[in-house]
Amino acid sequence: MGKIFIVLTVILNVASCTFSQKSKDKNKDFFAMIEEMLDRKNYAIPDSLFSFFPDKSNKYEYLKIENIFDNVEKTEIPFGAEEFRGYQIVEAYQCDNKDFLLQLADKYRSQSIFSVKSENKDYFIIDEEYMLFKECDTLQLKEYYLNAKDRIILSFKDRFNHAPFFYDDTTTISGLPSGYEILVLKSGSDFVLPQDRLYEWSILPEHLKHGYRSGVAFKEDEPYIIYWTVAW
Repeated sequence: MGKIFIVLTVILNVASCTFSQKSKDKNKDFFAMIEEMLDRKNYAIPDSLFSFFPDKSNKYEYLKIENIFDNVEKTEIPFGAEEFRGYQIVEAYQCDNKDFLLQLADKYRSQSIFSVKSENKDYFIIDEEYMLFKECDTLQLKEYYLNAKDRIILSFKDRFNHAPFFYDDTTTISGLPSGYEILVLKSGSDFVLPQDRLYEWSILPEHLKHGYRSGVAFKEDEPYIIYWTVAW
């Protein structure tokens, strides 16, 4: 089975530290906290939504593991959603075995509920409210969601700023470069998050008030595959 390199970007502000023993202890505590946050068992999103993500039982050779996640970690502190957002997990992999990657693509195509091409205009995205309003006004957003019907996916805009092999494409709705195929493997309209994440956004039509999507994205002849899930 081909080597797969996981690229994980966690956006964190890390304070500078000294080389004192006290600082070393603090660093150990910090990295223990990060490791706990990255443990999928600690995500507030139900694990059934990302059960198809690769893990160590797949016998992949891990050289590095990192992750993009947005407010999905469980916490004892009440969250209190103040604006609309999609709670997400994204893992991007590089696979050097082209045949193995093609087999994965064929497998996921056969399992998909629907798919979109990144450059097309027949779908729309779930993102943070302020990000959506950067590009659209209220009437435009309502129209886009109505026209997209159920063809809703996660936005990948600004997700891979720290990954040099990915880049944002401002010409596509998803933010992924043209040519990317985005497959949806799990889809529903239930609210599946903890109650403190509940937010009723007037922009969304009734059938999209809440829901979830999970899937993969890849581009032919490129050695990358993205696993993603979003719930709102």
